[in-house]
Amino acid sequence: MADNKKLILVDGNSYMYRAFFALPHLSTSDGQPTNAIYGFTAMLHRLLNDYTPSLLAIVLDAPGPTFRHEVYQSYKANRPKMPDSLAAQIPCIKEIIRSFNIPVAEKDGYEADDIIGTLAKQAEADGAEVTIITGDKDLYQLVSSRITLFDTMKDALVDEEAVKKKIGVAPDKAIEVFGLMGDSVDNVPGVPGVGDKTAIELIRQFGSMDALYQNLDAVPKKKVRETLAQFKEQAFLSRQLVTLDTRVPLDFRWNDLHIGSPDVAALRGLYKRFEFTRFLKNLPREHDKNKNYHLIVSREEARTLFSCLREQGCFALDLETTSADPMRAEIVGISFAWQEHEAFYIPVAHKTIEHPLTRAELLHELKPILEDAAIKKIGQNLKYEFIIFKRHGILLRGIYCDTMIASYLLNPSKHNHNLDDIAMDYLDYRTTSFKEITGTGKNALTFDLVPIETAKNYACEDSDITLILSRVLVAKLEEDGFKELYTDVELPLLPVLAHMEMAGVKLDLDLLKKVSDEYAESLGALQKKIYALAGEEFNINSPQQMGKILFEKLGLPGAKK
Repeated sequence: MADNKKLILVDGNSYMYRAFFALPHLSTSDGQPTNAIYGFTAMLHRLLNDYTPSLLAIVLDAPGPTFRHEVYQSYKANRPKMPDSLAAQIPCIKEIIRSFNIPVAEKDGYEADDIIGTLAKQAEADGAEVTIITGDKDLYQLVSSRITLFDTMKDALVDEEAVKKKIGVAPDKAIEVFGLMGDSVDNVPGVPGVGDKTAIELIRQFGSMDALYQNLDAVPKKKVRETLAQFKEQAFLSRQLVTLDTRVPLDFRWNDLHIGSPDVAALRGLYKRFEFTRFLKNLPREHDKNKNYHLIVSREEARTLFSCLREQGCFALDLETTSADPMRAEIVGISFAWQEHEAFYIPVAHKTIEHPLTRAELLHELKPILEDAAIKKIGQNLKYEFIIFKRHGILLRGIYCDTMIASYLLNPSKHNHNLDDIAMDYLDYRTTSFKEITGTGKNALTFDLVPIETAKNYACEDSDITLILSRVLVAKLEEDGFKELYTDVELPLLPVLAHMEMAGVKLDLDLLKKVSDEYAESLGALQKKIYALAGEEFNINSPQQMGKILFEKLGLPGAKK
């Protein structure tokens, strides 16, 4: 539950780099790189779900030098330049953050760590609890009874005890250790030859760098003592560089960092622009009061509907069934639509209601309509419906538009062409998914057990959205020059493929078994030969065991891997 005495601070730069390097190259269809944007957004979703914060800030490094460069020009000089592909994504990441209505904190001349330190210490002084999301050990110095870190690299909470285990000293001694040992990543020089073990031993013994240098003669090792004396100025400079400034002059305080409600419309636009289908599906559905979806509950209504279908020159249809396999599926109901935002659902096999028609009566009434080539039929993956109707003695004719095939022709590189994705791509509309109404796993329902009102809305939406999509896609096919390919090649191929699927492939099972036995015999002989050469039996499929046999036991020359 959200708590006004809890503050979440996110090291935004750590998030960005982690997202960029954790994911392979991703890009939109027009070439915009998106791996960092996608990874950052995914982590943001997880953060909001895990913490449900009311006080939150994403803290970023401002471009340009900081006060540390003024005292040491070579600070961070060894760091490689930010990859161009990551730099190009940062403005987009900031758009995502703004659309979530999450405060962003950055200030010229200071690093994000300094701002985090300032806000964390303000909150601590006011009795609040602070969680800092970061993978940066420099922030260990902030850890206290009220300030903890969450290490994003190791998915672990870092409290005072964890800091002691990780760096050998309490958080308030972290800058002493870091000052002595330096940091090659940030080009903090430290004392040459003094590594983490020596630095920890010295600070444990003396308590601080000041005490160490006041008692330098007490350092037991002569070489270490001489090195410390020689690089004294450099040691204190290094401590200054690693010490966070917790008094950054900000225009706001920690308790001003209230997170607002996400701008769903803005997020929808960004997710669509970056082609983030997964995130689009998770956005709240837009309520459309203009939809007029009907459940057919009597024979009179069914007869009226069939009369309307005969009069229509074109309509969309969608079957609801018991299986995704058309050769095994049984019809549960069917929906129709011929004008936008109005659709009709006829149930025939729901287990929770009485039906106006039996499945046989429904198919008898539909047969002349479905076989009439003059009436145009629209559907999503009509090959599925074609096979089911054919199994019941109905030859579907008049196929005018299959939205799945149209989507593929317009964008063959797209991975999914299901109705949910196509509706999002072309209508900016999130449909109700099948899993939303049936559930998943052990508790998943079959469609015939879905409450009838829910089933009606789902089925009607499918035919309604398919109808709307067909008008958009057919126009686009013509505009892009694919109309003839679609009508003359793809759609006529649909019934051919359906008949092929129904016919199946004849297999000579005896021959296949014979071939399988021959292969098994050959593999068995090879296995015995391998064991004889190795002088022992082992798991041939294990690279580790194979490597041990080849390179350790047999002494074969090995490469790097």
